[in-house]
Amino acid sequence: MALVLTRSSTSTAKIIIALVVICDQVTKHWALNALNNGRTIDIFWTLRFNLVFNSGMAFSKGQGLGRFIGLLAIGVAVWLWLSLRKVSTTIGVVGTAMLIGGAIGNVVDRLFRGDAWLRGSVVDFIDLQWFPVFNVADSSVTIGAILLIYSSIVAVASQGFSMSQETFGADESDSRVIDEHVPAALDGQRVDRIVSLVADIPRASAAALIEAGAVLLDGAVVKAGKIKATEGQHLKVELSLLPRKQLPLAEPDLKVDVVYEDDDVIVINKHAGIVVHPGAGNPTGTLVNAVLAKYPEIAKIGDPFRPGVVHRLDAGTTGLMMMARTQRAYESLVEALSRRVVTRRYLALVWGHMSAVSGVIDAPLGRDQRDPTKMAVLAGGKVARTTYEVRQAFNVPVDCSLIECGLETGRTHQIRVHLATLGHSVVGDVVYGGARSVLSSPRPMLHATSLHFTHPTSGEEMKFSADLPEDFAAVLAKCSQYTD
Repeated sequence: MALVLTRSSTSTAKIIIALVVICDQVTKHWALNALNNGRTIDIFWTLRFNLVFNSGMAFSKGQGLGRFIGLLAIGVAVWLWLSLRKVSTTIGVVGTAMLIGGAIGNVVDRLFRGDAWLRGSVVDFIDLQWFPVFNVADSSVTIGAILLIYSSIVAVASQGFSMSQETFGADESDSRVIDEHVPAALDGQRVDRIVSLVADIPRASAAALIEAGAVLLDGAVVKAGKIKATEGQHLKVELSLLPRKQLPLAEPDLKVDVVYEDDDVIVINKHAGIVVHPGAGNPTGTLVNAVLAKYPEIAKIGDPFRPGVVHRLDAGTTGLMMMARTQRAYESLVEALSRRVVTRRYLALVWGHMSAVSGVIDAPLGRDQRDPTKMAVLAGGKVARTTYEVRQAFNVPVDCSLIECGLETGRTHQIRVHLATLGHSVVGDVVYGGARSVLSSPRPMLHATSLHFTHPTSGEEMKFSADLPEDFAAVLAKCSQYTD
């Protein structure tokens, strides 16, 4: 399971780098004093401590190239440090920090153990007798490289098998089979309600599936939706028998706030209370219905049941989102989101004061086992990573903070769940414990304030920002910082 980081990645890395350098230099100092005059200390089997001065690179390679190797190590360490914030996993951060720490440890030798700049020799003393003599810094570099390789493999696998829930490809609902066990939260509930929840379909559609014989409970065909299931029973639903959904229709009476448009993309400033696309309980009146009236060509772009949509915002969230007007643009933007090269920044008003002014929340998300309508941090969930920075802290009328969040992944309810997990629910978020009378709010105070992506056709860098809506600004105006 990934860790929830309440410090920034750079702070975590600094601690690891410092520990590696200190450990490396302390052990080298010991070796210089304990192993002088050719003394060796046998430890176990072929392992021994034996003092060697190395003017080359790690493991005694490249002798005589000390200055070049030193400059190269400095350059690599600086590059790794600058790249650190782009590392998407905790293991990757640790691996990068160990590489930097090892490089610095040996550079210190080259700077201070010679008669000229970067002409010093590295102190090696760990001798296996069948392998070049090395030191703690070399070990840190090796372990760090292994961790980075492992992190990269995991990241590639994650992208291959776990597309973001806010990024859509072709609609697979007609071929998908739901095969799971009834969770404790739904113990004693009617089968038609359970099917409706787990399949995210209307109750009427769940009833139609039951009537068609597409729902099995412990291997037996369910005859009536009123039958109650118990925790642990095996539920199987064949969605291929689901009645065909009606494609969304254009609704000219609906308004849409278009920030930018060209032949390929549309950027929209979504207002509060608007659902992005039709779904269970919202067959009409969505953003897609409004956009279809203004741009009818998107009906054939991407998923026909949510045409043009490449990512979405929750109904209560306001701000910027993009849609595609051509299939080429759709595919390009979906790929950009899956590669995490689209920058999305949000402003959120949260309860309390954060323990650090900036940080990374790295915790997998999945369906809440106690309430399937909610999301939660789960050990077996999908990778989810949110960054944050505190913009302002208030203590009137109550402790709260305005923070800026960044999405490195785009899971359903990601920011709201991650912040609630830290004990800092979004103000006004009824679902995740953010509704309190001391600072009332009409909705979750979450706003997509900026959007940055590469244009799918021209390659131009597209940058957009959206001011806070009036309701958010009004709630924020009630907050202030009082000092004696």
